[in-house]
Amino acid sequence: MNKLIKTKSVGKNNKLAYTGWILICLLFSWGNTSLGFIFLMIHSLIYLYKNRKSLKFKKIINKKIYLFLVLFIIWSLISSLFAYDKKLAFTSTIVFAILLLVTIFETQILITLKKNNYKILLPTISIGITISVLYIIYNYFSTNISRATGIFSNINDTGTLLMVSLIFVISYFEFLKNKYRYLMLIPGILGSLAILLTLSRGSFIGLIAGLTTYSLRSKKHIVVFVIIILLMSTVIYSNPKLNNRFFDSITIRENMDRIYIWLSSVEMIKDYPIKGVGPGNFPIIYPLYKHDYDQKTHTMSYAHNIFLNIAVETGLIGFILFSAIIIIILIMAIKIYNKNALSRGVVAAFLSVLIHNQFDCTILKFEIGVVFWILTGLIIAICFSDKNHKVT
Repeated sequence: MNKLIKTKSVGKNNKLAYTGWILICLLFSWGNTSLGFIFLMIHSLIYLYKNRKSLKFKKIINKKIYLFLVLFIIWSLISSLFAYDKKLAFTSTIVFAILLLVTIFETQILITLKKNNYKILLPTISIGITISVLYIIYNYFSTNISRATGIFSNINDTGTLLMVSLIFVISYFEFLKNKYRYLMLIPGILGSLAILLTLSRGSFIGLIAGLTTYSLRSKKHIVVFVIIILLMSTVIYSNPKLNNRFFDSITIRENMDRIYIWLSSVEMIKDYPIKGVGPGNFPIIYPLYKHDYDQKTHTMSYAHNIFLNIAVETGLIGFILFSAIIIIILIMAIKIYNKNALSRGVVAAFLSVLIHNQFDCTILKFEIGVVFWILTGLIIAICFSDKNHKVT
């Protein structure tokens, strides 16, 4: 798609794109991407309208990744026709389609912007993360809450955003070649404490996966990674509250609630194997399949596993299409991994969120979904913009 987007064509409307990206860079770690997304959406609509005659959609569809993304949206719409709550399913699909298309499209434009703009966007992310982690820590200790939350995000969402933030801090630290790089130690250290205070096991597992991915490039990175994990593990072990949450809760007995949800999800897939129950309909159908031993009094909004949730709501066809999308993105991620520190950070952050969502479904929420699909769009954009790589 990058070849179909010219920087000049962003033209007079580039202020909309810049404003949108600055707001997202500043506020994403706070748990608020809506304001920035609105600017990006308006920019996309104006851009597409003004360039409606020159855009070559056939060339776009010829790319495997775009073809599967479109097919997944189309199938979700078809699944909506058979859903228990058709209005909810249709609305969920339209919102998801807008989120997906705008973020993917705008990241392709982002990659074409002048390098000077990155000198604004990257520090803006750093400032946003620093403010966010300071608030999380202050709010935790000043209110005596049991688990830390973000400015606009709940516990698990905060964990997801902190994963991405910490990996960005590390990659930006390596990317910078001047004395200012050491300022990144502030959000890095504070962010490490903040993610522990969320007590989110899925986020911690995702962070380990992301840091492992980022560290594979060199022995020096592996040593740094081991030191970080050892320090965090020491803090967890020395604190009874953290210890009980992370070490004593890794047994199957302590995690049966997730297993019951997964078993119920499998039963739902068996009854709705092709069309699924409909996008967004999981919480409506779940009570009918709730396991007898599940002691939770409230219903579940998600299957706590992204692939299971996709299979439940859009059937096996939707599951296959979504899996194909993820596989293609992972192949692209391998291609751009060694390009530079920031590219490696994008890949590591994408993988960390994906791993976390094997135990949760945070990317189905709008605010986190924007972050996940921006990471996806960046992988696509970087891969397509690199002339030395064959486009998938």
